[in-house]
Amino acid sequence: MDVSFRQIKAFIEVSRLGSFSKAANAVHVSQPALSLMIQKMESQLGTQLFERTSRHVALTTAGRELLPGVQRLLGELEHTFSTLKESTSPVGGIVAVASIPSVSASILPYVIAEFEKERPRVQVVLHDAMTESRRMLQMLRAGEFDFAVGTPSEQDADLEFTPWFEDEYFAVIPLRHRLAKRRSVKWIELANEQIIATSYNSQVRKMMDTAFAGHGISVRPRAEVSLIATAMGMVEAGLGIAILPGTALRNLRPERVSVIRLVQPTVTRRLGFVSRSQLSLQPLARELIAFCLKADVP
Repeated sequence: MDVSFRQIKAFIEVSRLGSFSKAANAVHVSQPALSLMIQKMESQLGTQLFERTSRHVALTTAGRELLPGVQRLLGELEHTFSTLKESTSPVGGIVAVASIPSVSASILPYVIAEFEKERPRVQVVLHDAMTESRRMLQMLRAGEFDFAVGTPSEQDADLEFTPWFEDEYFAVIPLRHRLAKRRSVKWIELANEQIIATSYNSQVRKMMDTAFAGHGISVRPRAEVSLIATAMGMVEAGLGIAILPGTALRNLRPERVSVIRLVQPTVTRRLGFVSRSQLSLQPLARELIAFCLKADVP
């Protein structure tokens, strides 16, 4: 049996209007074409659906039994099509975004709030527990979210990267430390300090190790932590110096630590949007990326 969507709609309109000519106008076809659709549908079902006279069109018993089912089916189809259209157009739907912790705790919430304010039918779902970029990008490849905010490595050539902004690294120093009053500090000056480092697999740690290695220094951290909040707590307690990107410092309490620029060299990481392919992104995801690129990074 091969009853078409147009036949079902024609059947419903004829039963609703009680007229082939009025139904033909409703579905935007000629009356002969509509009559042919109904005749073909009756032939496919093996039963007559309408009693026809020169003045009257009425449902047969079979037609009355069929009508509720096809009305329900048509309603469900139209609802499904409408939902799909909304989710694939920049009108309404859900965008799933993953981000490294420093950005998800500082910049993204403000950008998302403004984006959703302009698009009240859109919901941005933020996956924030991404302490390791490697795992985040593996989940991106698996399709668990639309795009990620971070920095891919050379091994991630299969992913597309759209730059957003440069994130500078700073030294976070206890207030009573001898370097706390300085405006800047050289990396080499921290060679013998107690360093509070992020976990070995994190991008923050890799860039810190690279910067020290440029001076021929191999640092053995006093502690390795997964959470930035832990590093900040240890610095506040005077246990050591943390080296962190600027995005990680936007929510700190400045009266408890001293934040000092790192120089010779100045180290930054390029943050941006990582996706499987810009072409594969749903329209709303592309809209959100474009919105972020235009926004002023606070």
